[in-house]
Amino acid sequence: MDSYLRFAIENNASDCFISTGKPAAFRVMGDVISADAEAVDAGFAAINMDLIAGLPRDSYDGFCRTLDTVAELNPANITVHTLALKKGADLFEKRVELPSFEEVSKMVDYANATLR
Repeated sequence: MDSYLRFAIENNASDCFISTGKPAAFRVMGDVISADAEAVDAGFAAINMDLIAGLPRDSYDGFCRTLDTVAELNPANITVHTLALKKGADLFEKRVELPSFEEVSKMVDYANATLR
């Protein structure tokens, strides 16, 4: 099978999934690991994983655990985004427990060092 599959992973802590207010297909990291194994077994040629640094209730340690777990799965690509607060979105208005600029910066630095 010459197919591509993309997983958008918010964090391995279930409260980060819930705090974005979005329905999440993956409630725990175990679900991501299982879905990845199923995709590999199904023959997907390229599995890509996207992570977001700076989610509400996220922490440097939580982000690093998530990234390390995803890297162990050895996907074809790992993309790290930073949270974008979009005007009009519920998260833009509430800004519930967002990590500091410094903490998000450390997350991105860790990702840069880990993924090289």
